[in-house]
Amino acid sequence: MNKTVVIIGAVIIFAGAGVYALTANSDDDSSVSQTPNTSQSEAVTATPANNAEKQDMIENSDQTIDIVMSNFEYSQDTITASPGDIVTVNLSVASGSHDFVIDELNVQSEVIGRSGTDTITFTVPEDAAGQTYSFYCSIGNHRAQGMEGELVISG
Repeated sequence: MNKTVVIIGAVIIFAGAGVYALTANSDDDSSVSQTPNTSQSEAVTATPANNAEKQDMIENSDQTIDIVMSNFEYSQDTITASPGDIVTVNLSVASGSHDFVIDELNVQSEVIGRSGTDTITFTVPEDAAGQTYSFYCSIGNHRAQGMEGELVISG
């Protein structure tokens, strides 16, 4: 009986490890261009393929926004952009650990701790006129505590 329980337990552990290995994303290179998981017909570049492309996107941004993140709030909770705009968001943290996420555009910063910084550059889809996208902090219950804002696309 005890031997059977041990064997069943081992099978469950190995099966779980196999499923994890098949579904885990082993490509940790954050410099890969990302395509949104939406019905939008156009790809959104959240992070360019290399540092030169990233620097080029930052230099050619239509607008640059500086946002300071602190406990349960962004210093700016509304960003306005136009379809096709290249938007750069410079993030810094005054307190706690936070990130910046826009699900529909497949945009996500690194998790940043106190005094840390990150820069996110993305292109607003050409067909996004009139759309509003939420941005938020995905850490713990920060969004539920009010750490969110809106990206409003002019139409």
